[in-house]
Amino acid sequence: MTKQASDNTTPRTVVILSLILAVLFVIAVLVGAHTVMERQTYTPVSMGPVDAPEAESQECSDYIDALPDKMEHFRAVGVMDPAPAGAAAFRDESGEELSVRCGVRIPNQYTVLSSTTDAGGATWFEIADVTPSSTMRTWYSVGSTPSLAITTSSEHAPDLEALGKPAAAFTGAKPQPGPYPLSDLTMVSPISDATPTCTKFLRELPHEFEGYVRTEREDAPQLSATYLSSDLAEPVVIRCGATLPKSYKPGEHISQVDSVAWFSDPTVNQGSTTGVWYALSHEQIVAVSMPSNAGNAVISGVSTVIEKTMKSHTSAN
Repeated sequence: MTKQASDNTTPRTVVILSLILAVLFVIAVLVGAHTVMERQTYTPVSMGPVDAPEAESQECSDYIDALPDKMEHFRAVGVMDPAPAGAAAFRDESGEELSVRCGVRIPNQYTVLSSTTDAGGATWFEIADVTPSSTMRTWYSVGSTPSLAITTSSEHAPDLEALGKPAAAFTGAKPQPGPYPLSDLTMVSPISDATPTCTKFLRELPHEFEGYVRTEREDAPQLSATYLSSDLAEPVVIRCGATLPKSYKPGEHISQVDSVAWFSDPTVNQGSTTGVWYALSHEQIVAVSMPSNAGNAVISGVSTVIEKTMKSHTSAN
């Protein structure tokens, strides 16, 4: 009986040991696969040059050293050589990059109309890439200098609390926002000559264009209308009673929208997607400042109101 019992238990022991080895093998494979996937996901990031005049400052060096290794969905990774000064990189679990740049110059998209948010003791200004299908966004710190730029295409927003706290040591003066769009236009003189027609024109403008809603502001330039976007796009500002822009010369290319002749000023502010269009064909010149991705709705809508409220002035062409 003893021998028979021994014969019966031997296979069972082998089976158990085999199962244990199989489980250990599966665990080892899973751990190995996870390690390989992590190595493929959390790879170093390549960074090109940006306009960052204070990147080599001691404040930026200290800031980069003080950043945490992990922030919510992001983990710190290396920066490929040649690594720029004042830079750090992170990736999320899908491999999407998050770049941190210190000492950058604030783009001209930052104006008195820009909305900001406070997090981590810093003040942040957010902009979105206007490239079609792009999901890239950048947050700039605008409460002190050196300024930071946090950029990512990840579906996860950066942890601005964690990113802002190390910047508490920054003592430089905060960057000043740019002026109100079209506030520097040269207007007709005396302005009273344009007021009746322009007042009628501004009153007839719609409450909204596609994606833009009209907003009344006390600091708006005289004889103007302001439209703000909810998707981080730069504003649309319309001003009536302007003089011919200095960039306009006889023979310049003119675009015709119905009976309204439009001239596009080729000057574009650095770090901005906004251009300025001038309606030249009617009794008062109308200037429109708008981002490049605003589409045709703004120009078409303004043209309709010009035709409705102003007499054609063919000599302006």
